Amino acid sequence: MSNQTKLLRRPAVMDRYGLTCSTLYAKIAAGKFPAPVHPFGCRLSYWVEAECEAALRAAITAERVPDKIHAAPASPRATGAAIARAHARSRQYGAAPPAAAAAAAAP
Repeated sequence: MSNQTKLLRRPAVMDRYGLTCSTLYAKIAAGKFPAPVHPFGCRLSYWVEAECEAALRAAITAERVPDKIHAAPASPRATGAAIARAHARSRQYGAAPPAAAAAAAAP
């Protein structure tokens, strides 16, 4: 590997990382992407390639954290207790159980 620092211009950064201009600057403002440098005292903006690659690796690592993976919560409708309560309510008010009402309504 060489010790040379490779600098990228904005179109190259946008192309390489699949970002639009507004998304690029929004990520910079949010601290999720490195800010450009102006090494030659001019208005031209450059990004250090190594910093961009590090930001990409950090984003990938953060996305794969096991804490972010959650099991889907169990639906209360799927429990037998919820079904039993629905049947009890329907009998309490003199109506047919929901399944029986749906079967009676079907042609």
